[in-house]
Amino acid sequence: EYWPPFLREDGPYFEPDRIDHARLGDRDRALVRSYFYKPDNIERQMFFDRLNPLYRNRHRLMAELLPRWQPWDKRIEMGWANLDGWGWLSGLEEHYPPDPKMRELRLKHCQPTYVAQFTNYRIDDVAMRALHESVALARSHGAKVGFVYFPEASEFRGWMPASVEREARERLASLQEELHVPLIDARLWMPDGYMVDGFHLSRIGAWEFTKRFGPEVAATFPDLARGP
Repeated sequence: EYWPPFLREDGPYFEPDRIDHARLGDRDRALVRSYFYKPDNIERQMFFDRLNPLYRNRHRLMAELLPRWQPWDKRIEMGWANLDGWGWLSGLEEHYPPDPKMRELRLKHCQPTYVAQFTNYRIDDVAMRALHESVALARSHGAKVGFVYFPEASEFRGWMPASVEREARERLASLQEELHVPLIDARLWMPDGYMVDGFHLSRIGAWEFTKRFGPEVAATFPDLARGP
């Protein structure tokens, strides 16, 4: 996925800071040295985490074994507990058209976060390097690689200044040329009513999107062998 808001890699959205160091091991040292701002500190934390792994991972173990014993804000199983047979996690919006009042509230909730992301915007070299390495890693395992720009509502697109739009598009074009990667640009595919908060699809929206996305992937990679 190519999505400009999180390519600036600073503040609360600096990706390495969002990685739990307790889940890193010896084989991750090269990644830590390459991406973390203070790798010595992270490796020190990794060392202490391994001295008592049961204690350090107690919240995750409880989430797996006895989630109801944890406070609500510590529970993590909500991300998978209510998945249906198709992998859909209900919660945002199940119907079309959406409730206009609820949609307005969700847009107002998201707007400050993304307006802040687009203020003094720049695409960080760390993000570009990670994209290059991700493509190389996928290809080294025999995968076909393409970029996808997922749908955004008109309100969300309106939060992005023209200068940010220009930089994001120029960087994307540069990546495509450097890496020889095709793009499925689905940004304008879906009507606003399918976007419950500006960038997340409703259940019906996801269904409509998938009907179009599947054939688009097949057309983008026509040489892929079909499964049985």
